Amino acid sequence: MYSALRNKKSLLVARLLKPTSVFMISTMIVNGGNYLYNLWLGRTLGPADFSEVGLLLTFLLILSFAGMTYQLVASKFVIDLDDHLVKPFSYLLKKRSWQLGIVFTVLIIAFSGGITEFFHLKSRWSVMLFALSIPVYFLLSSERGLLQGRQSFIGLSLSYQLEIWSKFIATLLLLYLFRDQAGIAISLSMLLSIFISKYFRNTEFEISSGSAVKIPKHIIKKILMFAGFTLSYELIQITINYGDLLMVKHYFDPETAGLYTAVALIGRIIYFITWMMVMVLIPTILQKRKDGFPYKKIMFSYLTVITTASLLIITFSAGFPELTIRLLFGDAFIPFAPILWKYALATSLFALANLFIYYFISIEYYRSVYLAGIFAVIQLGLYVLFHNSIDQIIEIQIIMMGTLFVIQLGIFIFKK
Repeated sequence: MYSALRNKKSLLVARLLKPTSVFMISTMIVNGGNYLYNLWLGRTLGPADFSEVGLLLTFLLILSFAGMTYQLVASKFVIDLDDHLVKPFSYLLKKRSWQLGIVFTVLIIAFSGGITEFFHLKSRWSVMLFALSIPVYFLLSSERGLLQGRQSFIGLSLSYQLEIWSKFIATLLLLYLFRDQAGIAISLSMLLSIFISKYFRNTEFEISSGSAVKIPKHIIKKILMFAGFTLSYELIQITINYGDLLMVKHYFDPETAGLYTAVALIGRIIYFITWMMVMVLIPTILQKRKDGFPYKKIMFSYLTVITTASLLIITFSAGFPELTIRLLFGDAFIPFAPILWKYALATSLFALANLFIYYFISIEYYRSVYLAGIFAVIQLGLYVLFHNSIDQIIEIQIIMMGTLFVIQLGIFIFKK
């Protein structure tokens, strides 16, 4: 009996030490760390200052979505391409990510004054410092995609861990130095954490020069098509996922925007769970598809987990809204407790729709991207037309994301 128990224990340890298991655990720690980081800032700064810091954190999330384009392209084609094409592909991708990052940096710095005025920020320096991190983050995203495609989940885990913990330590120090300019402190901490994650880590994909092997034109065309659709969807996701935060920051006063940001952060727990699953889902599906194995059942298992988690979070948010707000952010944020369950519902519907869309993109079925784009534009237009109250903003999301989810589910069920 003792021998059997020891064998079971050894088997459990072996499963936990598998690279995919390590990555899942690491991602849970990173997402949990990011979540606690945001909660700590909310409790420390209060609603008004948190509205500005929350906007900068939203900018970082938007940057991560843009960087995800490079990550998904790298992940897909490092699997699909022949081995002799991987090195020139990697070099080309990293080169283009750096160049495009510089273009975005120049544009944001040039329009930093207008951005500062539109979102009622204290200083344009917070926007300019944030802009400097973009080229490095795009380059980092390319390397993460290469690691993800090779299923080097240990190296990928290390990259994310370096980013979150260096950001937390830098924020502690910089908030002490720039207490009256929290926005500048947060932007600097983002910049430092991205540099540390990129340059204080060894990776098997450090490529200093190109290869004599040229990538055939038909493959370049395929890469560009996939990148175009992926980028389009990332922009769509940004519009759907963060358009409400940006509009609330513009149309409402700082106090209201800070309260809304706190509620949004709590309601987005389910989205963090989905993000973690997508990171493992896509390379798994691509590899099985390449090897000729069935992969549709994988989607059902992921869908079951996300649906269960969503129902639990919505139920808890509806049953104990004030307790949840008080524990996470403090009494100053309680006025918005009644809308917590509504935001959790809206986010859950989008998370479920999002899972299907990423699945369709991974198998090169792009019509779902067009559909999501239409919904994103309509939703943003509705914000502009109807923003008399916060409830109205959330109800728009519930209607639009519920409809999008039902349509995506129908496509998945009936598509052969």
